[in-house]
Amino acid sequence: MSNNHLSKAPQYATLNDAGIIREMIRHENELLNHRLSWLCQIQGFLFAALAFAWKDPTAGQIIFLICLIGALVAASSYYGLNRAEMAVVSLRIWWENNRAPDYFGPDIIGRSPDKKSIPFLRPWTFLPTLFFVAWTLIAYLKLTGH
Repeated sequence: MSNNHLSKAPQYATLNDAGIIREMIRHENELLNHRLSWLCQIQGFLFAALAFAWKDPTAGQIIFLICLIGALVAASSYYGLNRAEMAVVSLRIWWENNRAPDYFGPDIIGRSPDKKSIPFLRPWTFLPTLFFVAWTLIAYLKLTGH
């Protein structure tokens, strides 16, 4: 076996790699967008169902079931949305670690989040949490008779 590979210069990402990473980020962003749209649509339907059921004094179990479904959908969505964000972050990290020092082409993403941004306020983090808390609070209020 030869040790020629030890004397080679390090391999850096190429312009083609940048295009591949961009496409992978685009794919993750599309998944994030779809998941966020599904979350909002399902939550809207569940809130509409809740409005109809709330009027019926005998619908306590149905209201609790609607709240449970809403909270579970929010928690599940949070997980899926968080995974998509983590995939984009790891792609950005890979690019930063492998980009050639003399690469001056377009970046792989339009604008990376700056250090001043508050991650919790990003819609894919905030909305599932808000829906989960809302459903939990509604179930609590209904169970306690408020």
